[in-house]
Amino acid sequence: MKNTINEFFPFTTSIAVLFLTGCNILTPKIDRTFSPPENGRTVKITVDVPDIAELSPMKVMYRSNLCRKTYNNNEVPTYTVSGFNSEIVLLEKESHSSLYSAELPYRGGGKCDWQLSNITLRMTLKINNHFSKDITGVVGTGVIVIFDNNQPQRVGKKPINKKDDFYIIADYFPWVDTPFKNDKNISLWLYGEELYLYYKSRDAQQITWKPIIHPNIVVYSEYPAERKTEGVSTIYSYPDGTKSSNRDGKPDYKKLLSFIKE
Repeated sequence: MKNTINEFFPFTTSIAVLFLTGCNILTPKIDRTFSPPENGRTVKITVDVPDIAELSPMKVMYRSNLCRKTYNNNEVPTYTVSGFNSEIVLLEKESHSSLYSAELPYRGGGKCDWQLSNITLRMTLKINNHFSKDITGVVGTGVIVIFDNNQPQRVGKKPINKKDDFYIIADYFPWVDTPFKNDKNISLWLYGEELYLYYKSRDAQQITWKPIIHPNIVVYSEYPAERKTEGVSTIYSYPDGTKSSNRDGKPDYKKLLSFIKE
């Protein structure tokens, strides 16, 4: 087992992001040095990346109850939160396979005894003319795994509890979205049941995300007006030629699943 966090994360940049506003930090600067114990517990994160997709660097958050931050807000009494230490980790390709992986220590060690709190994985589709020649941006989807009782940076639905090692297998579809009629800003989404899937694990040593992307089941959407108009809804066009409109801002995921052929 390597004994420094820099050996685990050779491409990382340490960052601390504070999402609270209107607060004055009262505590001194926290020591964010990592020193994982030798032969300590680890978790291996693996992602099976289809050729049509791109994997973003993994965001890893460590928290510390020893090194806490104290905040003073004019509207509420002084309060403290667990210290936080964020890393960006590049998953490495495993030989000639489609698998990318990284191994993380549960204990980051150091003076603050950093503990693994959560990870965020994100994937996007590659822009190509297979979907539309006019695409200007991409929107990804992802997975968040929580390892302690702290909230992740991106808060969503209640996480699914998992015991032992586990696989995350889910279906995804390309979604080409034109936000307004004649709009030149067309987005390509990697669309799943949720923007992010949330899981919670206490003891996993291996976690694998295997997204199943269906490149030939594409949904197109367009808002049929040049600006927001009362009574007008986005129109979604599905692979079978049917069209539907709704105001919830996303395609019918169950309908897309119905086009998958066994």
